[in-house]
Amino acid sequence: MNLRVARLKTRGVAMAIAWINPAFLAVGPDRLEVALSHADLTGHGAALLAELDRMPQRMPTQVATLAELLRDAKRRAASAVPGR
Repeated sequence: MNLRVARLKTRGVAMAIAWINPAFLAVGPDRLEVALSHADLTGHGAALLAELDRMPQRMPTQVATLAELLRDAKRRAASAVPGR
């Protein structure tokens, strides 16, 4: 999927959420202060970014990605014996 298609899909999802919740705001990663202001968290950007930096250290080492889960599911399906 190219970047343009990914952006269009992201905008579509954001628009659908906004229909359900008109207070929803989607912003790009370069607009962190806008997002924090919208969530009444102005001035907390540095603390948020510091916490995000610390998160991987506290995460379990065996966290599977969606790609890994799909690969494993396909492998199991391919090795399944028909008729069982």
